[in-house]
Amino acid sequence: LMAEGKFMLDRPAIVIEADQPSYVQYAVQDLADYLRDASGGPVPIATSSENKAASLIAVGPDAGRRLLGDTLTVEGLGEEGYILKTDTKQGAKVVVAAGAGPRGTKAAISALMRLIQVEERRPFLADSLDLRDHPGFAKRGMHFNGWPFKYPHSFRRWQEEDWQRYLDILA
Repeated sequence: LMAEGKFMLDRPAIVIEADQPSYVQYAVQDLADYLRDASGGPVPIATSSENKAASLIAVGPDAGRRLLGDTLTVEGLGEEGYILKTDTKQGAKVVVAAGAGPRGTKAAISALMRLIQVEERRPFLADSLDLRDHPGFAKRGMHFNGWPFKYPHSFRRWQEEDWQRYLDILA
């Protein structure tokens, strides 16, 4: 039986805190797109957990606490540390991806996406999660090459909005 020992993500919906920065919102949209492509069905994104989906993915510590209660703690995680936790509440599967801050929350979404598996158009996690972790590198960066290409292929000709979009992508 496929569901045996697996944490199924059937008909998922994502709950995100309304005040998350753009780079977290982009990561949430990537997660929703991935789940939509994997399952073939829509993946709504909302700021409240009123959705009656079979599985909910709560993004951010406040959204996670609304679903799991005060047992969810992010203290001591650091700037980029995160938690991934699964549970079942009122018949719905709940996955929480949260950090103490937005950078940790984005790292949690990235880690969650790597753990999601798909079989027969049904996304799932191989097992329940109760994970506290952080990225392996304290500093990350990007090197620019100075080739003199024309806009938009050369950063030397970028406008402010190009830089903002690029920084969102890097984040």
